[in-house]
Amino acid sequence: SKTFVAGSLLSLPLGDCIEGNFDHVQVLFQPTERSSLQDSACTKDFMVMSILNNVRTELKYWEYLGSGRWQEKMSDAPGGGVPIGCDVSVSPVWPADSNDVWLIKDGYL
Repeated sequence: SKTFVAGSLLSLPLGDCIEGNFDHVQVLFQPTERSSLQDSACTKDFMVMSILNNVRTELKYWEYLGSGRWQEKMSDAPGGGVPIGCDVSVSPVWPADSNDVWLIKDGYL
């Protein structure tokens, strides 16, 4: 049986989970000694993760491909678009019907 680091974010088709079959687990996030998952928000086709990395908030983006599988989408902006010194909260507007999100930005800059 596989083991995962505490604080990891995993994906698995619900049917597999109900059957106790964890052979197809996909690790979407695994913490390190300097990073932890703060939050995640799902839309119709995407997940946005807020990660605290070296005391800086970063956003990571994943696209849902179906059948319990995800593909990471890389951002061209450093930190996924979060400026240094800022914190961002992400919430879906209509998670079942759209990929729109609400962003709340806090920071001293």
